[in-house]
Amino acid sequence: LFEAIFAGCIPVILSDDVQLPFPELPWETFSLKWPMRRVTGGYLSRYLGHLEQLAPSLKQNVDRHACWFDYHSMDDLCSPLYALTAQLRHLRAEPSE
Repeated sequence: LFEAIFAGCIPVILSDDVQLPFPELPWETFSLKWPMRRVTGGYLSRYLGHLEQLAPSLKQNVDRHACWFDYHSMDDLCSPLYALTAQLRHLRAEPSE
């Protein structure tokens, strides 16, 4: 996932149960999630073939969010380290059950 985004590719997530990192990111704007039960039968390839109009927007958003996956990011407010520490702060602030 990180490699695909860092390479500038639109990730296609083939999983029903994946827990995506950095849940505060708008994943639907720069990735495609496809259910495993629909991978066979040509459904996925037909779907991907109809994304010509959506692809430029997805690609633009991949580029916009790539800093979240770049461990060498120079942007202090957009890096994996920043996202992970923000998640830890959020978890620490949640009341215990």
